[in-house]
Amino acid sequence: RGRRGLRAMSFSKAGEALKEAGEKVEFVAVRMASYQLTSESPLTLNAGGAAIARAGTDLARAEEGGSNSLYSCANDVRVAGSHLSSNLDSGYENLEALAEALEALADHMYDNLDYKDATTASECMRQAGYAIDQVSQSISDYANSFNANSGGFDSEAHLVLSEAAEAASRSGAEMARMALTLAERG
Repeated sequence: RGRRGLRAMSFSKAGEALKEAGEKVEFVAVRMASYQLTSESPLTLNAGGAAIARAGTDLARAEEGGSNSLYSCANDVRVAGSHLSSNLDSGYENLEALAEALEALADHMYDNLDYKDATTASECMRQAGYAIDQVSQSISDYANSFNANSGGFDSEAHLVLSEAAEAASRSGAEMARMALTLAERG
């Protein structure tokens, strides 16, 4: 019964939003490469965006895949961090914090929900939500490094990266909402 509690919660919304964020980062990287702006390292940005998108896909599957999906998600997030350290200020630290929170959640998922100890799982989820929020802030700061009013690539990058930050923020909010639901059930 306790285990089904977490299953019934919707990881899919949080995952889909994170996937959208990653895809938008990837899109900007591809556009950047086509403008040949090598100073901005489009290759690492592209690889990082792709890893965030994969993390979102894994997170969305956590209802079926349980802790395995969460461990995969944490792995993708670590890969994203290693790529994005050259593009995002503090992006690496924030992504590392997210990976740790997801691993902690995965560690607690089966045991704690069997024992109906929703408190620890909820705390891990809250930390994951907070970490996604910090990642969103990193993406937003990166968006703001491009001049929205300059026309051309800079305007486009600013717009699409702002959308990516917004999608990541929705994912973080969804995790926070799930954490509250779980805590109330605890």
